[in-house]
Formats: sequence, structure tokens, C-alpha cells
Amino acid sequence: MAVRDLATLDPGRASDPGARLAAAQVFDSLTSVDPATGHVQGAAARSWSASADGRVWSFLLRKARFHDGSAVVAADFKRAFDRVARPGSDVAFQLEMVAGFQQSRTGARALAGVSAPAPYRLVIRLASPFWELPAVLSHPALAPLPRRAESDPRGFAARPVGNGPFRLLRFSPGRTASLERYDDHPGGTSYLDAVEFRVVRDVNDGWRAFLAGEVDVAEVPSTILAGEGGRYARAGFSPYWAAVYYGPNLRLAKYARADVRRAMSMAINREAVARIVYGGAKDPATGLLPRGLRGYRPGACGPCAADRERARAILSAAFPRAPLSVAIDHLDAPLPRAEARAIAADLRGVGVRASLRAHGARAYESLLRAGKQDFAELGWLSEVSSPDWFLAQQLRGGSRNNPTGFADRRFDYLIDRARATKNEGRRLAEYRRAESRALDLMPLIPIVFFRNRTAVAARVRGFALDGAGVFDASAAWIAPAA
Repeated sequence: MAVRDLATLDPGRASDPGARLAAAQVFDSLTSVDPATGHVQGAAARSWSASADGRVWSFLLRKARFHDGSAVVAADFKRAFDRVARPGSDVAFQLEMVAGFQQSRTGARALAGVSAPAPYRLVIRLASPFWELPAVLSHPALAPLPRRAESDPRGFAARPVGNGPFRLLRFSPGRTASLERYDDHPGGTSYLDAVEFRVVRDVNDGWRAFLAGEVDVAEVPSTILAGEGGRYARAGFSPYWAAVYYGPNLRLAKYARADVRRAMSMAINREAVARIVYGGAKDPATGLLPRGLRGYRPGACGPCAADRERARAILSAAFPRAPLSVAIDHLDAPLPRAEARAIAADLRGVGVRASLRAHGARAYESLLRAGKQDFAELGWLSEVSSPDWFLAQQLRGGSRNNPTGFADRRFDYLIDRARATKNEGRRLAEYRRAESRALDLMPLIPIVFFRNRTAVAARVRGFALDGAGVFDASAAWIAPAA
């Protein structure tokens, strides 16, 4: 496989796509998501149960061993959860519903709500009901950590020992990782003997290696999506759980009216942005929940359809004396810059005075954290297939990941009701109601949805990418030569 990043195989620190993909072969979390159905299934956990109120969860582990021969026990999962919850973790919000989370963020070494009362039983106590928990626990950062990970963190980072279907054979950070099949994996023996990850400088280098037959899997450059890439795209062109939005800063009086925000949305030609800015590599957004995510529904967002005449009429009525003036804040990089220019042109087309403000990555993060942005480019991706991670994280009152300042009691109530609904079908219906509420108020304006664009050699079979860009290499095989 050709990947563009491979700094670490530590599951709690593997934040880039290539690193996450490789780490997913070396480690098993408690659960996993079937990419074909989206259903949550057991991985390291063989079964689980919950109290009637959805606050206390008990997970029974499969009997398994780390690749060094030591037993995988519940304390290894607790060790991983404790580490993720501490300050400095980029994925700590995955555990914010667990009892004791706030104390872990302010100095407590252990997460009070997670315990290991028996070697193969892990108990998780929540501060409030959350029936999406099994889906969240598929996150790769929540894989078990052997004792060595804390006693010898440098050694573990250099040569991580996991519990997954492949074990590490050789690892050169930033260059290569060679994995070999682990025959004692409780999930069954992999078809493949080995998997090798090779770091390439950019997508074009990876594509050249693919065409030369040097790698079996590589990213397709957006510039040739309509050409040769189409021959290899069936297995690797699935929806990706990520989206780009633009968010008006609701602390500013000019954005107080929901009809103004909806009009701004109707001014934007998403089809043109997806086609021209992204070269067809992304799709026009049709809601807050991206395609492929559990709870997604087609055409959820009425105001996402371009309607310049209506947008102009609404904005003229809302600002009769002087046109709305908007400063578009965005990252100073080629694609965000091109996208911002396209959106500025669309807004000017309905009478808005639109200007551009580019920021470096650190300055932009500081701007959003301070709430000093105007109309800002925002993005969100999730490694788990839960609508909660897109709706609650970005829009629920008090969320650390809510940069627009949106606060709506009805929306929060709908999120809480969804979280407390045991039946999955009814729970997803509640999340859709929350999405509808948010789209009516339009604190986030959806722009484009992402999708995987991975070429897979014809000889590779059983390849299925999930929405996080991860596939289970133990389910793939190489077809014999004709």
C-alpha cells in the first residue's frame, strides 16, 4: 500500500490517515463497524450488555494475546482509556460522556467511570445515557495498551505490540511498515501473509507506483478521476465520513436571523465548488450528516439547493439600508483559498460585500478558539459511524468543538433524546430530527462531502473501505494469476 504519512503506529497518537490505517491492522478495539452494513460488531469484545437506563455498560472480552504472548485483559483497555482522557489527547472528546471525564481533564490520572472488575470484563459507567457507545468504542485510539506502553513509552512507540490480526515485523517511521500475519488472532487467521505500507511524497508518486505494479493500493489523484482512475475505483470509491462547512459567527448581530443564514446557503453553488475547486473529488453536500454515515438521508437540506433570486430577496429585505458585509476566514492553502474565492463570488452575486482573510494553521486555530472569526471555513471528520459525532460535537451547547457559538435548547433536547433511545432505528430517527432542527436554523452551512478515492489492483479481493478510510486487511486476499 502507498500512504502519505506513517509517523507512528501508536493507536492513541495515529492521527493521519496512513498511520490510522496501519495501526488498525495491528490493534483491535472493543468493537468494529462492518463497512458493508454499517452495523457495529464485536472485535476484542465478544459481547456486551447495558443497564436499562443506558448508563452502565459491561463488555466481556475474547481470550486473546498481544503479539508478545502476554494476555489481553480488561486492565489494558482501562489503561488506554485513562491515557486518552488526559490533557493533551486530540481525541479525548470520544470519552466525554464517561463518568469522571472532567476530573481526568484537570489532573486525575485514572478515569473513574472505567473499571476492570475481572480479567476479561470491562465496565464503563456514563454520566448520562448514551446508546451510541458501542459505535464510539470502535475508535482506533481506544485499542488496548500493554503495560510496556506506560513503563517504556519510547520503546512502545518504536515497536508497538498490538492485539490485531497482523503484528509488526519492521517499522521505519516516515518510510515503511512491514506487518506479518498473527496466527493466534481470535478473530481467525488472515488470508494474507503480509502487508507492507510504503510512504510516498505525494499522491502522484503513489499513483505512478500503482501503475507500475509496485503497490496494490494507492490514492487516485483528483486530476485523473475521470480518466484511468475509473478502471480501479469500485472498491475504493466509498463515502468518507467528513465534510466541509462554512459557519457564520453567531456572536455577531448581522448573523442573528436564521433566514439570513439560509439565504447565504442558497447563494452557494455547491455543484460548481465540487466540480471546479475539487475537480470532482468531492460531492455537493446535501445535509450535515455525510453520505455513508448511519442516519444519513438524501436531500436533508432544502436551503442547500442554489436559489440566487430567493437569496437576493431575503438579504435585500434583511439589510435594506446597506448590503450585508462578510469577511470570509479560511486557511491559507491552495484548496481552501480556491473554495473561499468561489463562495465569495457566489455571495457577491446576491449583493453581499464579501472579502477574504487567509490565515496560517496555528493562527486560524487561535482565531476560532477565541471566537473572533466572521464567516469561517470549518471541517469535520469522524473515525466512527455515529451521527452524534457530527451533530452533538459541532452544535450542542457547551461542546468544545462548537466554533460558531450556536446554542438552541430544542436542538440539545433532541440530541439528549436520541442518546437516551435504546432502539437503533428510533434513535437514528431522533438524530435526523436534530439534524432537521439544525438545518432550519442553519448555524453551519454544508458545502461538500468527502469520499475515498482509492485505486485497488484487480488481483486484490475482499477489499472494503469504511468511512474512516480503513479496511480490514485480514479479510482481503490475492487472487491467483490466470
